[in-house]
Amino acid sequence: MQNGYAGAFLSRVQFYSCIAFSSQLKRGKEYADLAPVVMVVITAGFQALPEEKECISYHQTINVGNGKHQLKCLSYVFVELDKFTKEADKLESLEDDWLYMMTKFDRANNIQKMK
Repeated sequence: MQNGYAGAFLSRVQFYSCIAFSSQLKRGKEYADLAPVVMVVITAGFQALPEEKECISYHQTINVGNGKHQLKCLSYVFVELDKFTKEADKLESLEDDWLYMMTKFDRANNIQKMK
């Protein structure tokens, strides 16, 4: 989890996902053996993608001309905890419970039942 803004953060995210993808290919392996990489990025203390409204956003490489998703090996899930604003009495799903717990984790003295 990234706590606070770091310069060139989005470039680092892409760089690390490329390392995870390319490091799979060992001598004697085929490109077809490569598994897709989904980079899950959790941030707190800053917004990595301020133009996104939701706290969870999904990103893939697409053809900007026709919108087709043909390059499927790298994708990203951003969880921006600063954008999650629900209070404990408004949690509606297991996802909400997890997001709430992650946003309040540093302030919790003990684990309490969410619902």
